[in-house]
Amino acid sequence: MQQLEKEHIKRDEISLTIKKTKTELSTPLNNVTASILDKYRELNKPLPLITSQKLNAYIKELCKIAEINEQIDTVRYRGAKRETTTYPKYELIHLHSGCKIFCT
Repeated sequence: MQQLEKEHIKRDEISLTIKKTKTELSTPLNNVTASILDKYRELNKPLPLITSQKLNAYIKELCKIAEINEQIDTVRYRGAKRETTTYPKYELIHLHSGCKIFCT
């Protein structure tokens, strides 16, 4: 999102080259996404940006509302001592989780 500029937005798609991989990304726009971009037309950037921390907080909130609350155990070792902590799944989901599960 930080790379996205107004010149990347064509009539029916967003087209830009990803910095990290140097690959071309083309994402088609539908009526909903086009109307969202139109809403923020007056800004310098195509969309308002929020911090990763705030985005992760919103993702956790949405997952809680969606009742993604299966209990997940995490195991951590401190020396030879094993510590197990249980969390609801929504507390462990964050932006990078979407990359790992092929979410777009």
